[in-house]
Amino acid sequence: MNYYGESVQIEKDNSHLFNKIYMKLRPDIKTIETNKDKRTQLLGVDKILYLDNGCTYYIQEKCRPYKWYDDILLEYISNDRTMSPGWMEKDQLCNYLFYLVKYISQVYWFKWLPLKQLWDTNRDKWISYGEQRLYGFSRISAPNPDYNTISVGVPPDILLNNIPKSGVVDI
Repeated sequence: MNYYGESVQIEKDNSHLFNKIYMKLRPDIKTIETNKDKRTQLLGVDKILYLDNGCTYYIQEKCRPYKWYDDILLEYISNDRTMSPGWMEKDQLCNYLFYLVKYISQVYWFKWLPLKQLWDTNRDKWISYGEQRLYGFSRISAPNPDYNTISVGVPPDILLNNIPKSGVVDI
């Protein structure tokens, strides 16, 4: 059983791991700010990175704390009772998505706009592959107390090979 509040707490508990990765990838970070504004959090901004050169990056963080099935889950239905769109279906303010797979001590990172464009182009095909469990894709229905969250599991190489400015790094 999944609980949204528990998911948020897991991401908070792993905040230091995300910060460690940011500093590893960008040693020119001046400040890392945890976003406390609920409105922009709903638009995909969990952290704000301020660089020495004045640039600012908005980061969305996702954490997969348990067993890993060699896929990246892209949520397309947040609540199957109300059919509210998942985070992959929304326009987000973030520049990057960082996806922690704690089970294997790795973080995948993807530039948001190319990830969103790749999703928009392949959405129906990937969902169909997931439903049929073809080519390493899967359909995941995560039970919550009163609803299910629906995601498609996408093989990481498909995302890494098709999204410029993406990668994977060990923690």
